[in-house]
Amino acid sequence: LYIDVFEKRIRNFQYPIVKKSFEVKSGLPQALTYDDQSAFLNTLYKNSGIIYIFSAPLNKEISNFQNAPLIVPTFYKMGISTSKNGLQYQTIGQNKTTIIDALLNKEEIVSITNKEENFIPVQQILEDKLKFSCGDNPKKAGNYQIIQNKKNIYPISFNYDRKESQLNNYSNYNKINTISNLNIFFETLQTERTDQQIWKWFLIFALLFLIIELLIQKFLK
Repeated sequence: LYIDVFEKRIRNFQYPIVKKSFEVKSGLPQALTYDDQSAFLNTLYKNSGIIYIFSAPLNKEISNFQNAPLIVPTFYKMGISTSKNGLQYQTIGQNKTTIIDALLNKEEIVSITNKEENFIPVQQILEDKLKFSCGDNPKKAGNYQIIQNKKNIYPISFNYDRKESQLNNYSNYNKINTISNLNIFFETLQTERTDQQIWKWFLIFALLFLIIELLIQKFLK
């Protein structure tokens, strides 16, 4: 549930604190736990849907969860977690966890393949869904198929990281002249423009004097 929520590992994580709760012994996946690692928020995958089960009320009299920073990403991720069906796409190397609808036996293994590559992702069977991640695979971007028992069950696409697509050559940056003072730059630019204008006027006057001299010589003759 909290994939891509945290940028780094938090040492002093604030676990939920409640005055009353009930114990969940169903073996459901735990999205969030108390400090003693017992379940606070469980995830139930059922009939192509996801049900989230809290082990305690969320009102302020019982729990501190309403005032916790984690409440916003919790309900936000709950809202978008139901949109994981259809065409899937991932960025190579990000190892993103994906959930799709799939009916598999406990011993079944799916693979991801196209004409050039074939690999087996890390996978977990959740009733009528499949949870998987691809690690550093595949090596090439493109369109792939998730294969179950030699049948295509889902399309998935992989893209290169945008950072790797940047064509900037940083080794040439030391050849670029830098400007230490913006005022000096504009003064220099204005001086260069003034010098160019003076040259133009000198050229115009030189041509004008030449024409006048030719006309004078013509009339004197």
